[in-house]
Amino acid sequence: MPFLALISGSFFAIYLKSLWYWRRDSRAAQPIAALVRDATWRHVGVTVLGGVAHLSTLAVLVDGETVVLRVPSLHGPHRTQLRRQQQAWLVGPDAGGVAAVRIDGSHEAHPATRVPAPTGRRAIPKAEQVDPTLAWALHLRSRARRPLTPLVLAAVFATPVFTRGTDLGLPAILVVSCLFSLTLTWSNFTAWRLWPAWRLPGLVRRGGWVSAQVAVEPLPPSGQPRGGLTARLTLPGGATAVAVMPFVLFDVVGTFTELGWLSVAGEVRPGRWVALGYPGYPVLAIAKITSVDGTP
Repeated sequence: MPFLALISGSFFAIYLKSLWYWRRDSRAAQPIAALVRDATWRHVGVTVLGGVAHLSTLAVLVDGETVVLRVPSLHGPHRTQLRRQQQAWLVGPDAGGVAAVRIDGSHEAHPATRVPAPTGRRAIPKAEQVDPTLAWALHLRSRARRPLTPLVLAAVFATPVFTRGTDLGLPAILVVSCLFSLTLTWSNFTAWRLWPAWRLPGLVRRGGWVSAQVAVEPLPPSGQPRGGLTARLTLPGGATAVAVMPFVLFDVVGTFTELGWLSVAGEVRPGRWVALGYPGYPVLAIAKITSVDGTP
């Protein structure tokens, strides 16, 4: 019983931490809408000072002065690209220390806040020492598998509760029930739509990228990730294909729409899964080809 309570408490702490991250990122994004509305983006030099999960610390050179920014929405693959290019696009910081950062090849403006310079630097993790596109593919695959872990553990710890002859009693059943409820809340439909992303690392490693023109169904005004968006591809030679993305981020759709072209990795045939994105950049999506030249 104490062990079961410990595991349940650990899960609850994880959910609270995820909620805290979501609230922090939401609050950080609010001020930059007015900041970037009519602003002029400028190219600046960037040094990655460190980062963990999707919280990054950058040193940018602004008018000859080094400014340290904390960016709560840049993941490891973004840091990989910034270390390679050592440049980014910047607006601000304003008088309140609020700024916006964009990385090359990306549509999204990431909120940033000016902070004091940290002491020392973190070692570069091995996961951030690979190609940015592969790093992002591995990140999406990990994100797709994440809901399985609490479901499996919840099932493991629920087994003794519902096994004949158990002595755990009603309190344990209530604890496990709460655990299942939290698990199902966290493992929402968005996460399950990302499940096909387990194919992405293999597609990226095989390469064979082919450029294609693209027209993408726009995201709703909320800009939230969603699934089932359609991309119409015009391949070299004039062939057309329709690809459905089960899960897509605002950044990906915005970049596809803004540029009007992308690269495709994989076999473009009905029923096949392909990777859509840009080699060398962490802008990537998994898609299923539904038809080619109108033939399903």
